[in-house]
Amino acid sequence: QDTNWNEVTTQNAAYDMHYIVTQLRTIYPSKWISTGGSKDGITASLYSMYYPHDVDVAVPYVAPFCLTQEDERGYMFLQTVGKAHKRARIYNWQREALSRRAVLEPMVKHYADSMNMRFTVPFEMVYDYCVLDYDFGIWMRGIDENEIPQPYASDEQMYEHFLQYANPDMFDRNNMPHQTYYVQSAKELGNYAYNFEPFKDLLSDVTLTTKGYLKELYLPEGDWDFSYSDEAYQRLFRFLDTTDCRLLFIYGETDAWTAFPFPETKNENIRKYILKDGCHYSKIQQFDEPTKQEIMSVIRDWLSD
Repeated sequence: QDTNWNEVTTQNAAYDMHYIVTQLRTIYPSKWISTGGSKDGITASLYSMYYPHDVDVAVPYVAPFCLTQEDERGYMFLQTVGKAHKRARIYNWQREALSRRAVLEPMVKHYADSMNMRFTVPFEMVYDYCVLDYDFGIWMRGIDENEIPQPYASDEQMYEHFLQYANPDMFDRNNMPHQTYYVQSAKELGNYAYNFEPFKDLLSDVTLTTKGYLKELYLPEGDWDFSYSDEAYQRLFRFLDTTDCRLLFIYGETDAWTAFPFPETKNENIRKYILKDGCHYSKIQQFDEPTKQEIMSVIRDWLSD
């Protein structure tokens, strides 16, 4: 059966959660906490907005709030995040991967062909996007800079690192388990923009701007309207300013997705904790002991009301 992508909305997703929680409350009538990481952190936040009386506390982890299909705050964040020497090492690897295109691109394409990958753009453009996405992915995952090959690394070392951290499978049309997320990104959740300017001299197409890359690389083929609206986020931000719902947000200091926070609020029911040097996998248990105890105390106090 064909998917009706028009039904993929944040409100419908929240209703599904509401229905499930309503049924389970008949079995588990005590206190409830909703949580989730990354896109699921967004979902937990919006669920509290759409159904503010369903759960007692929400703990969204690393929830980004991109305000356009291609939010430029991402690459602006990457220009200052972390230590300068790590940023330089990432940048040097990207330029080296593009400079060695004549050797590396056929190797990567051979791998993609062996895995039966299918793309909607020429492979040289896929290669470009893999390299452009690399810096975001390294900071998101919290990869140690010593894992990044130096410019003098062998072609084989560059290739192995490429497949580990810039794999073209993210663009594979034959295996895209997160396509629903990309539809939501195009319509309501937004996504990050690519910074192509520093690499323009090495890209396969010097006119490449990456504008519209969601549609070009990820979105379902066919005549669908995937125009973006920030209405859900603007409603959420107003909600966070005034709600008596309790939400505690966890972020990682050097996670690339931390570039897209919710606006600061003075509402005491909204708390935010940022894990020093934390990546997209940041968790409460990774904080220092005093901060961890403070977080748990806040949650326990909320649940005891």
